[in-house]
Amino acid sequence: MLSLFFICGGYMTFEINKINKKLAMFMYDEIINAVNRPNDIDLIIDSGGGALEYAVFIYEFLRNIQNRDIGSINVNAVVISKCFSAAMLIFAAAENRATYPSSTFMTHDASIGFNASNLKSIETALRSSAKHEEIGYKILAERSNENKTFWKESVSAYSEFYFDGRDALNYGLATEILE
Repeated sequence: MLSLFFICGGYMTFEINKINKKLAMFMYDEIINAVNRPNDIDLIIDSGGGALEYAVFIYEFLRNIQNRDIGSINVNAVVISKCFSAAMLIFAAAENRATYPSSTFMTHDASIGFNASNLKSIETALRSSAKHEEIGYKILAERSNENKTFWKESVSAYSEFYFDGRDALNYGLATEILE
């Protein structure tokens, strides 16, 4: 099942099924290699999401390489079907963000995935999750026309907040609609 393709200047393409630590480190290594070649990074996204903490890492890294004077690296993203959860942060990292009108986006409260054996571990996981959730809302606010309150209240009202490509453009999350 296609989730996310990462294309680095036509040099490589690989399929990503889940946003996790292994993916984050692989993308990091490949992008570092791309810095030595003047290429664009194209993300073709059809993803159900993954771990928020690794999506934040990928987001920050992609934004950093676009904002530094290290060559002509542009990050472009296209959502071809769905862009759920943590994948929205990776989409938001791109300077050029395109989507189809029928593409579906979804954000929700952070999920907690951990293997805790005691109350202290659970408390730590909850604090970490809340911290990453706040970072996620901040990113969406910075990379769209909507403020953090909009994103929080939309999720709060619906539990899972779904919207289409045209809404993504209206919210300023997408920069272009592909017809």
